[in-house]
Order: sequence, then structure tokens, then C-alpha cells
Amino acid sequence: MLKNVLNQLFVARTRDEASRATRGSRAASRKRRAASRHALAGESLERRSMLAVTVASWADNEWRINSDSADDAVGLRLDGSGLSYQVLNNDVVVFNRQASTTRSITVSGTSQGQNGTFRVQGGRTFSLAGWFNVQDMSTVTIDQSINNTGNVRYIRIGTGGIQINANIATAGDALQFDGNVTLGAGSTITLASGSAAGSTLTLAGTLAGGGSSLAVTGNAVINGAVSGVANLSVSGTTTINTPSITTSGGQTYTGAVTLTQDVTLGSSGSGAITFSGAVDGPRSLTVNTTGITTFSAAVGGVTSLTSLTTDTGGTVSLQSVTTTGVQSYGEDATLNGNYATADSLFSVAGATTLSTDATVSTGSGAITFSSYVDGAFNLTANSTGATTFGGVVGGSTPLTSLTTNAGGTVSLQSVTTTGAQQYGEAAT
Repeated sequence: MLKNVLNQLFVARTRDEASRATRGSRAASRKRRAASRHALAGESLERRSMLAVTVASWADNEWRINSDSADDAVGLRLDGSGLSYQVLNNDVVVFNRQASTTRSITVSGTSQGQNGTFRVQGGRTFSLAGWFNVQDMSTVTIDQSINNTGNVRYIRIGTGGIQINANIATAGDALQFDGNVTLGAGSTITLASGSAAGSTLTLAGTLAGGGSSLAVTGNAVINGAVSGVANLSVSGTTTINTPSITTSGGQTYTGAVTLTQDVTLGSSGSGAITFSGAVDGPRSLTVNTTGITTFSAAVGGVTSLTSLTTDTGGTVSLQSVTTTGVQSYGEDATLNGNYATADSLFSVAGATTLSTDATVSTGSGAITFSSYVDGAFNLTANSTGATTFGGVVGGSTPLTSLTTNAGGTVSLQSVTTTGAQQYGEAAT
């Protein structure tokens, strides 16, 4: 009797082991076929501290990289040479859990137009210390934060449509989006390219804000139109190579701004537009907001702008400005420094306040102050054309002095100064 029971147990155990071996062989075969089919060159998925085994599954044209751990804090672990994946049959590639790797990840379409979908999701940070390059995909969606912790690394995502719903950061090199970008609604997205020299975010396509704010930590190169953003801020330098940047709130440019294309910066909701650094470039700049526009450093000091224009309804504060063409300020203006055009108009439609001595020089171009001028400082207006003061000068706060040069004409209302008034031309 006991012998029969032992024999039965032995047979059952043998069958079970055989079954497991068969399942393992089939699984290994499926894995080999998937690896061959999807060109996972250099993939290494390893057990780490016995916490989790990372597995990859294939179903319904979706390459899903998950973790078989019940702990969501443990996910994709890549070592060795990293992961290189080329989509076939318009696949969907999903990083579905937290990912951590010291190597590089490349996901790309094919020259035959096989451009799939790539997603990073799962609600956990995606940390890497290597290159992260997603190219030639139809759609890229970022639902969880990506943090590049390495040195001299970059993150590049393009071409296709790019949906960003979480923060993305590099440690100090490039962050580049080659396709058109859409931000998730109702939040602030931070794109951090680092603080080191050469740390730059490049937006090659358009940016649709979806009502979110965009904060760029580092430098920025903006090559496509920006719209639908609540607030936009750049902590480093900014190169503007697009005709339009529109926000519902404010725009803040902390570093120097270089214009490589004529551009209009606008706020539809009376947001403040602030330039803390110098603004240069042989292009026209138009700033439209009924809020506060502030230029805290010289404009055109290194490379003259073609023109500088602000609209009506707000205020503008300016340091020295140099343009080859027109300077036209449609609102109340605070002047501080020197303002020069090359035989072109200088005009202020609103009230003018001097915050320090100011000199306006326009060659043969006209100088027009349409409303009153106040401030306890010296004002010099040099033009061989027509100079016009359409309102009272020094009526609320007397100027220190008012001077015009020879060769043109000047038209004045009442003028009050504590010092000299000197008109070198025909005066009315």
C-alpha cells in the first residue's frame, strides 16, 4: 500500500516537472522570437537585490515593459549596453512602471514608415543616467516624470506629436523636442535642461499649452509658435526664432534674449512680460499686453533691433534702447537712459516718466511725446526732424532741464523745469 502511494507521488512529481520544463521552453522560445522580431539589441534585464525581475510582454502590437513585482516602486532595470528598439508594424512601446537605468535607451521608427507610439506612464519617476532618444514615432506621450541624473547626457524626443504631462529634466546637457508639443492641461510643466553652460531646451516644433504653465530651467531655443500657455518662464538665455509667443498670463525671460526672427510676444490676460537681461538681434520685437512690460537691461546694445513696439493699455519700463527703425510705445512709458534710432520715429503715446536722465536721438526721424512728461531729471531730444510735446512738461514733477538740438523744429505746451530750458531750433 505504502509502495503504491510512493509510486503515485513519484509519477505526479515527474509529470509536474515535465510540465514546468515544457512551459519554460515555450516561454523561452516566445522570448527569443520576440527579441528577434523587435530588434532589442543589447537588452539586459536583470534581477536587482532579489526585489524584482523585469519582464517584457508582447500583445496586440504593444511592446509593454512591466515589472512582475507587486511593489510599484520597483520596475525596469537596464544594465549592460542598454536598450535599442526599432518599431515594426506600427508597434506601441510602453514603459509601464518606474524605470531606472545607467545605460541608454533608443526607440525609433523605420525608413519604411513604420512609426509607432511610445508612452512613459505609471505615476513614478523614470530615472536614467544615459542617453534617451525617441525618434520617428507617430506619437510620444510622457505621463510620468523623466529625470536624467547623469553628466553630459541628453534627452531627445521627436518627430511626431509629443504629449507632455509630467516634468522632464536632464543633468546638464540638451533637452530637445523635434516634433510639435502639447502640454497636459491645468498644471505647471517644468522642462529642466540644467544650469551648466550649454544646457539648452530646444523646441523645434510648435508648443500648445493646453492651459498649463511652462517653466524652463536652463537655456531655451524656441523655433516654433507658442500658444495656449498660461505662464512661460525661462531661467537662462532665450533664442527666439518664431513669429509668435502667446500666453494668457505672464512671460518672464531672466537671461539674455536673442532675436533671430521678427516676433510678437503677447498676453491675452494682461499678464506681465519681463525681460531681466539684455535683448539683441537685427529683428523687430512687438510686445502686446495690457499689463506691465519691463525691460531691465539694454535693448539693442550689442546688435540693434530693427524696431521695438508696444501696444496700448498697459505700461512699459525701458532702459537704453537702440534700433535701426521705429521705436513706438503705445502706452505710459518710464524712460531710463539713451534711446536711438537711425533716422526713424521715436514716439510715446501715453504719459512719460523719467526715472533718470534720458536722451532721445533719432537723426532726421521725428520725436513725439503725445501726453505729459514728468520726472526730476534732464531730458534731451535730438532730431533734425520734428519734435513734438503734445502735453504739459513738468506739470506734476518739474524736469531738471529740457534741451533740443539745432536743425529741426519743436512744438511745446507748458514746460516747467528747475534748471535750463534750451531749444536749438525753431520753436512753437
